Amino acid sequence: MRRYKRRQDLPFISIVVPVRNEEKNLRSLLESIMQLDYPFEKMEVILVDDESEDGTSEIAHSYAKRFRCDYRVISADHSKESELRAKTLPLAQGIDIASGELILMTDGDCVVPRNWARAMISYFSDRVGIVCGITLPRLNLAPGFPMTWFESVDWSFLLGVCAGFAGIAKPLALIGNNYAVRRETYEELGTFRAMEYNSIDDMALQRAVQKSGKWRTVFPVDWQTVVKTLPIGGIVAQARQRRRWAKGKDIMDRFGQMILVFAILTHLTWPLWIYLWDEVGIAAAALVAIGDYIVITSALLRTKEYKPLVFAVFYPFYTFIYGWLMVFFLLSSRTVQWKSRPFNG
Repeated sequence: MRRYKRRQDLPFISIVVPVRNEEKNLRSLLESIMQLDYPFEKMEVILVDDESEDGTSEIAHSYAKRFRCDYRVISADHSKESELRAKTLPLAQGIDIASGELILMTDGDCVVPRNWARAMISYFSDRVGIVCGITLPRLNLAPGFPMTWFESVDWSFLLGVCAGFAGIAKPLALIGNNYAVRRETYEELGTFRAMEYNSIDDMALQRAVQKSGKWRTVFPVDWQTVVKTLPIGGIVAQARQRRRWAKGKDIMDRFGQMILVFAILTHLTWPLWIYLWDEVGIAAAALVAIGDYIVITSALLRTKEYKPLVFAVFYPFYTFIYGWLMVFFLLSSRTVQWKSRPFNG
């Protein structure tokens, strides 16, 4: 995993957070943002309430006097944005009123570390358009629950692979609850409204940057940029989430699609190799397991997440099960959901 050139200055930044039905989680996020080690006179926070049906808006407004930096809460307007869907709409409208040189994004069910803003912006050297950080589930919410640790292992593998390919200038994907974009890049690309497949904000932006040929995407595996998200809670729910992510395959370039198909087929069929090819199949399956283990342990060690390490060796078995569940959901329905709002994918 590549080491990147760092910058030392602290420009004015905007943190934009689209939220929908996050009354149970929003306080934790806002408290973590208030603890950021970043000059308050050089940052602003913009929350975009996307038609929440619970107490999200009330909680968001209750923090107005607690922030030392500029803090605003706006409501997403769906009446005039027919070209934008899902999370992209509130995100685009939040960025519209942001004034930062660099714009950082996260979600309402996340918690950011104290050094998050400083670490993320430090990777914006010349011609870097996007910086993506690592996201992992919050193990402290279920410290003795092995499924959550498997979820952490899975995140580590997927994002470790993405970070590795970004390091050789072949970015595959971002993670939508932990990335930052240079304002100049975003506006030069025409904002989300000009991007293809813009119902998936992170993938649309990453692909537009890649196609531009001018800007770069960097994906550091840095413990200071690790955002913690709410654990999804089970293998079926995880398969549904990955099914939603799989919608991004249409945005990927041919190389990315080939890598995705290869990875899925490999993890779905490795037991068949052992059955059909005996020693050769065992050797091939072992290579898959070793490769997975190297990626996972490297990511977990560099992000200082030690508890899930013991589960890395079992990852091929876990991904075999949830992979077939994901295939079932892909074949059974084209409708996916984001924050209880369905859309076709």
